[in-house]
Amino acid sequence: MDYICLEYRNSCNFADILYQNAFKQRLFIDATLCRPTYEIEEEGYKDGEGNFISTFKRQWKIFNIEMLCTEQQTDAIFTIPLHDTIYVYLQNGEYDQVYDFEVKKEDLTAGISKVILNFRTRYLLKTNCCLATASTSKTYLVNHKSIEGIARYDSDYYVNPFDNGIGLKERWIIYWRDGYHRIMYINPQSGREGQPTWLEEKSVYGDVVINSTNGLYYFYNGKKYLQCPSILTGTMYSPTIAIITGFAYPETFVEIQYKKSTDVAWTTFATISNNEFNNNGKAITGLSSNTYNVRYRCYNHNYNYGYSNTYNLIVP
Repeated sequence: MDYICLEYRNSCNFADILYQNAFKQRLFIDATLCRPTYEIEEEGYKDGEGNFISTFKRQWKIFNIEMLCTEQQTDAIFTIPLHDTIYVYLQNGEYDQVYDFEVKKEDLTAGISKVILNFRTRYLLKTNCCLATASTSKTYLVNHKSIEGIARYDSDYYVNPFDNGIGLKERWIIYWRDGYHRIMYINPQSGREGQPTWLEEKSVYGDVVINSTNGLYYFYNGKKYLQCPSILTGTMYSPTIAIITGFAYPETFVEIQYKKSTDVAWTTFATISNNEFNNNGKAITGLSSNTYNVRYRCYNHNYNYGYSNTYNLIVP
């Protein structure tokens, strides 16, 4: 028997379902995934001779499932597109995130309908430059959670939360002794004899939280919550070369810009992939003695994540 598993969850509670405690639903379907179809979207411009010059192409992979359902099953399936995170799992272990999940039905007999599921999975992007990359349409800022602060496990904020004004159910990033970062909150009745105590909220790769006190975003890489987009360090490698490091969102471009403190306009130095920037940083060359402001724009063809913090780089 072939089966397909649809796993879905939501960042916020709805329909009396408590999703914010990492609850997720799974629906197992006795059906076979139809052969995919492909769709290509193209953008560009016409040159002076009327020839179309392509600057951006996106290839979608589109799947289809058809099955017979009772009215109760149909009711449940029609709630799936309301969720913000959906995955499809196949019997052979393959899986992928689902986008543009669409449900249709055709009534056959009393209480029985043919339900048709259409959805897209991972796509490929191609630009007219060497930075063409495979990507997904996921935007990490769409469904973020809010935190109130950041503290170490041995800090007074964590040891004596109420003395420091931390309220019940406030989320905090806690830097734990094992090097991992955890989202934790105080549950009113979780401790001994019903006393409040800290509880962990599960984090998964790709989670994004916003610090409500300063508006900064933090991306969970499976171990730590990293400020993103960010420039963390700037080091002079030689009298005319500086290396900047930081962290950018996965599957994005990093457009590095700088200007002297007396300049009005920013100069774009280079555009690189997030992998190159996150792993190696970027060397800025040709600098002279001055004070520079350095930043980068983080983006892909689906979303503009905006600018990193501005780093002040002093070249002696």
